[in-house]
Amino acid sequence: MVAWAAALAAALVPTVCGPDSGRPGEQVGAGTVHRDSSGVAIAEAAWPLWGEGDGWTVVEPPLLEIGTATGDPDYQLADVSGAARLASGGIVVAVQGSNELRWFSEDGAFIRRAGGEGEGPGEFGGLSFVGVLPGDSVAAFDDRLERVHVFGPDGVLSRTLRIERPRPGTQPHIAVGLATGGLLVRFMDYNVEAESGIVRWPGEVLALVSLEDGSSQAIADVPGREADVTFREGGGYIHGAYLFAKGPVFAVFNARLALAGDEEYAIRITGLDGSSPLSVRRDVAVQRATQAHLDTTVAAVLATVFPEGGDHSPEDVARLEEIWRRGPMAETLPVLRSMHYDAAGNLWVEPFYVRGSDIPPYQVFAPDGTWLAEVALPSGLDRGWVAEMAPRLELGADYVLGVWQDDLDVQRVRMYRLEKVAGKQECLLGHYPPSWETDSPPAASSSPGTTETASSIA
Repeated sequence: MVAWAAALAAALVPTVCGPDSGRPGEQVGAGTVHRDSSGVAIAEAAWPLWGEGDGWTVVEPPLLEIGTATGDPDYQLADVSGAARLASGGIVVAVQGSNELRWFSEDGAFIRRAGGEGEGPGEFGGLSFVGVLPGDSVAAFDDRLERVHVFGPDGVLSRTLRIERPRPGTQPHIAVGLATGGLLVRFMDYNVEAESGIVRWPGEVLALVSLEDGSSQAIADVPGREADVTFREGGGYIHGAYLFAKGPVFAVFNARLALAGDEEYAIRITGLDGSSPLSVRRDVAVQRATQAHLDTTVAAVLATVFPEGGDHSPEDVARLEEIWRRGPMAETLPVLRSMHYDAAGNLWVEPFYVRGSDIPPYQVFAPDGTWLAEVALPSGLDRGWVAEMAPRLELGADYVLGVWQDDLDVQRVRMYRLEKVAGKQECLLGHYPPSWETDSPPAASSSPGTTETASSIA
């Protein structure tokens, strides 16, 4: 850190930086320790830099809401896979229920739609991702037809790209997000050998798909999600559910990739080429899966599938409950559920929670791994049955954009204001490396040295 920045930061510490929890021996802002191990930067986080409600807050009511249960069909949304904010301030929504994109103005007025069900130009078989490109062009991913459509800012189809598989035996599954050089896509890899039982199969490949020609480049091979798999003699297999299965968790921002297993709190962040590795860790005890966890999960599943007052029989309920209760269950719970990057390159980590239980706040980490804060999202935002099935969450510099779902399962796109307490942004001085790619990086930077240093600003 340059001298003037260090002096400024040191002056700010006593007044605006760091929680004052009163824990014995605590140093203000020293919740994350940075060190270096054989060229790998390590950030070990114990508690956040800012206390509860002292840093960032997602403010209710929402700034904008799009959607209705009845009335104008342009505003009726079903199975929304994501929404993204345009540079103009407008919103583009991917409606998987009708396989179409819909554009709305910055005040929520409907403008146009594109796409629709089919295999023709600009049509979709499975619209599962939308992202905004420079100039307000839009990239939309079709996982079923294995292609990407790019639409211009006027909603007119610009080009369609057939996705190239990174190797034979792989199949595109979900889009992780836009990255430097293209769209990062998660492919399932059926070439991985495994025996029957609880196995991490199929494997997974992260590949960067070019938005110019659809070619793909494998970035990382990772073990797949645990499943109860039975391979049949002569070919074929049965892929069964495994309650509280562990699996990989991903997030991408420009040229940086965050990757974690969910069996421990250890996140590895690198360039897409594997450069500049950073390990973010927390000492979190792994919980054993109990009968109470199973009971809570089953109750939540039954309440979702068979809502009160619905047209279903007791036999239907009993049959589904038996299926869930007789299936195999892991001995321990996962640690992580999902990760998301915001527009400034901060990593928002969602701890695992059991369906039907209280939802914990996101834990937000600066690009150097410093644990900044815990930020709760408004209740009702759709988290999905599993994280990869949830509508895409967009975290802007000063907003949160997501899909809200009411008690009748009616979806609405909502944008909330992300309030950042005055003075707290100065606390980020030193937590953004010089090479970090971001729209509005802080003015100063630093990097971990060879000795341990606490994540205070001084």
